[in-house]
Amino acid sequence: MPVRLTPAALAVAVLVGGVLVGGCGSVAGERTRVAAYVNHVNRVESALAVPLAAVSKVATDFVAGRVSLPASQERALVRDRAEIRGLGRRLAAIAAPRPARHLRALLLALSRGQLGMTRELAKLVVFLPRLEAALRPLGPATARLERVLLEQQAAGIAGVAAVFAAKATALREFRARIESILPLLRRLTPPAVSMPAYRTELSALEGMSSSALALAVALGAGGRANVAQPLRAFDRAAGSDRSVAAQNAETAAVRGYDARRAMLTTLTQEIDVERARLARTVP
Repeated sequence: MPVRLTPAALAVAVLVGGVLVGGCGSVAGERTRVAAYVNHVNRVESALAVPLAAVSKVATDFVAGRVSLPASQERALVRDRAEIRGLGRRLAAIAAPRPARHLRALLLALSRGQLGMTRELAKLVVFLPRLEAALRPLGPATARLERVLLEQQAAGIAGVAAVFAAKATALREFRARIESILPLLRRLTPPAVSMPAYRTELSALEGMSSSALALAVALGAGGRANVAQPLRAFDRAAGSDRSVAAQNAETAAVRGYDARRAMLTTLTQEIDVERARLARTVP
């Protein structure tokens, strides 16, 4: 059965760090230079708060179960991503005095992380609805195939041959449906968090297609050919999305996403600590 990628499990929540730094006053020396840097950073971070808040709202909508977003909201997300990238470049272009260099490094790391999560979300809001649409015909096709394959009653040699022929036809029709789905899947670009499940889904469908054809050929021969091997291959392909390896890969991807999200939270906390240190130690 196809992998179901739920938005609640996979949606990207972009964190808006509270990194606005207060002014340090107008005094001579390095305190003045640090204060000027911090004030400049404040202005960029204030501008960043607007697109980051918009991106966070999109993420919240996804978590709430809105798999498909309006095209206008997708376009807005692309614009927000471009704005975040541009403001990140502005942040990187601000020269920091020596005492504020660690603060600058933390701010740039946070900015890169926010942009990376925004890119992942932008991919996700396009990927998930298209994946759902591509896989939608698979459910009815699977149900039809199961009904035919479960048919066991037949009267006489002619009846048995008719049942085998019907099953072979159903398998070919099922394969044709898979072959119509595969090109749609191959054109998709999944985000990192969805990549293992996507690859598993693609591999499972490819295996089911080839094994369905082999099984149809065996049954089309009136059951005289050995059907055990293609049947095992078909069952193995159909269950590959539930294998331990597939589940481990998906779990690792989600953990990787969680780690990236946690890193942004840690960076925001470190920025607060460094801001306090500067206010306390710069003469």
